[in-house]
Amino acid sequence: MGEGNRSSYNSQGLQPRRGFDAPKGAVKMDMTAKKKTTNFTENFQELEEITRWFDSSEQLDLDAGLKKFERGLQLASELKKKLAEVENSVEEIKAKFT
Repeated sequence: MGEGNRSSYNSQGLQPRRGFDAPKGAVKMDMTAKKKTTNFTENFQELEEITRWFDSSEQLDLDAGLKKFERGLQLASELKKKLAEVENSVEEIKAKFT
């Protein structure tokens, strides 16, 4: 066993089995998909919190209300865009099977 090859061997002197590792990017894709789902969920929850804030406030702080209103519109726009993407994906999947 040459010194240059040592890094490709484990402590028992065996090479790792090929073909059983997850493809490069597979874990990353799962994490990305999870992050996107989490972002959608978090964004939706934040929008609900903003809505509750407006519903529960008897006297509104105009400056805070304006900031929350702007953030709410931003969140609504992002959520609407994501829902449209999902709807398009569903239609593409359905088209494959009809």
